[in-house]
Amino acid sequence: MEKAYLFAHYKNAEDEIGEQVYFCVSKDGYNWESINNGNPVIECTKGEKGARDISIVRTKNNHFIIVATDLCMAKCFQDKYDSKWQNIGRYGSPYISMWNSKDLVNWSEQTLISLGNDKFGCYWGPEVIYDEERKSYVIYWASSHQSNGFAEKALYYAKTLDFETFSEPTVFYTKEDGSIVDPNIWKVGNSFYRVLKSRANPFAVIMEKADSLFGSYHRVQGFDECMKSIDGRNYEAPFIYQLSDGKWCMMLDYFGENREMKGYVPFIFENLDEGKFVEASEKFSFPYGFKHGNIIRISLEEYNRIKNCYDNNDL
Repeated sequence: MEKAYLFAHYKNAEDEIGEQVYFCVSKDGYNWESINNGNPVIECTKGEKGARDISIVRTKNNHFIIVATDLCMAKCFQDKYDSKWQNIGRYGSPYISMWNSKDLVNWSEQTLISLGNDKFGCYWGPEVIYDEERKSYVIYWASSHQSNGFAEKALYYAKTLDFETFSEPTVFYTKEDGSIVDPNIWKVGNSFYRVLKSRANPFAVIMEKADSLFGSYHRVQGFDECMKSIDGRNYEAPFIYQLSDGKWCMMLDYFGENREMKGYVPFIFENLDEGKFVEASEKFSFPYGFKHGNIIRISLEEYNRIKNCYDNNDL
């Protein structure tokens, strides 16, 4: 069956409307078109009333879940957090925003889910993956924690069967020599790949591989070599998806100063196991700069439903 793609993301932090949930769609994973005339498809009504680090997942019963960091930089960075990132990390929202849908066009009201307690800082970059071995969904994210004085961030996870009740947070991964944020994990065959942003040693995106979701991950050395060639300090929020021609694309969110358009930059893997990649911006088209999000595969029926509903304002 022919497939298409849905990209859920936020747009910018210049104003509150940019920190909401946006959709773009594509039939090949290369050429993207905006939905709802480039306006949000979901606007936050709770918490800080902003959504960043947006992730969408298809569940086993063919429903859809969106999770996001509950944060509005445009509204809160200066007044609430005194223009200091460390204050967000320590005193940011103790919730993750969530929405669910059966059809990708009719979405529930925003839910603020609490996964921890006051020992955690802000919940950064939540993602969801299904654990086949344990038959449960795993929501994972990065946070600072009281145990180390809210210093370096680590990865944590909680399990759920229904996205209504969740297990207690458990440490997923701690990098001994620096903070880690923006995790993304996906399965290919019998292997699990994990990309994330390391905040030190190196200050760059890194890629790791394991034989199981909670197994022992090891660095992919070819990836490190390629990252050095693109100045990895200026990229964050990595995720990887498979294109319609079978190649693998990694999106890296560029936040430096040397590009005309901020947002995701596409890179193509020469070989996924070796981790070697090359920039491929000339092969892609985007309606505007996408910020932190991710992509799922959808059917052509779902693609047409999204376009017909949002673009005809039939909501």
